[in-house]
Amino acid sequence: MIRPHRSMKPSAAQSGYMMRRRGFLGAAFAAGASLLLASSPTMVAPAQAADEQAAGRYIDEMGRLLLSIQSQPGTISQREAQYRQFLGQGLDLNFIARFVLGRSYRDLNPDQASEYHDAFNEFVLRTYARRLAGFQVRGFAITGLRAAGDADTVVSTRIDVASGQPVQCDWRVRETNQRFAVIDLALEGVSMSLTQRNEFASLINSNGVAGLIAVLRARVDRETISAAR
Repeated sequence: MIRPHRSMKPSAAQSGYMMRRRGFLGAAFAAGASLLLASSPTMVAPAQAADEQAAGRYIDEMGRLLLSIQSQPGTISQREAQYRQFLGQGLDLNFIARFVLGRSYRDLNPDQASEYHDAFNEFVLRTYARRLAGFQVRGFAITGLRAAGDADTVVSTRIDVASGQPVQCDWRVRETNQRFAVIDLALEGVSMSLTQRNEFASLINSNGVAGLIAVLRARVDRETISAAR
């Protein structure tokens, strides 16, 4: 049985860095993740059936790590580095990058695919690690598990924040190559991946894949400049 757990009261200094609920979940797992409600031509189905309890334990461990990072003393920059590692390990960035690009991914040549993955990964890690570093979480609890398709598990959670109502979010977990990873996150039933996929499709229609890559790099540059101020 997975038990809810809570941790720490926010300090006065930390509470100045809170975000609104929707901003947090977009930050938390990004630019990407959310419930993948439709199949993708780039999606490869894993062979094994979903192990709901194991998936739940994986998300429970992620929640504990999130609270551990939040509880450690240090600067925003130091926490940002920890969150970058947290996101890199917890998300299947390659899968998410393919999904949000949709059918256009199949048209990339090897050099374009490499450029796109580099830009997308840096966009996710830089942007959302920085936002998470300024956020305050007070508690994290598993509220439910359910199978999604043949091989995935949706783990429902409640995230208690320093102010405002608790955040309800669903993590879609898949096991591939003998490890679990988040391929999806939903906030109040809204798919963050599908939202990103629609935005990317619009950018590609206007400026092609090269234009999309340029936009991602520009967003990373803005985050870098903002952090330096």
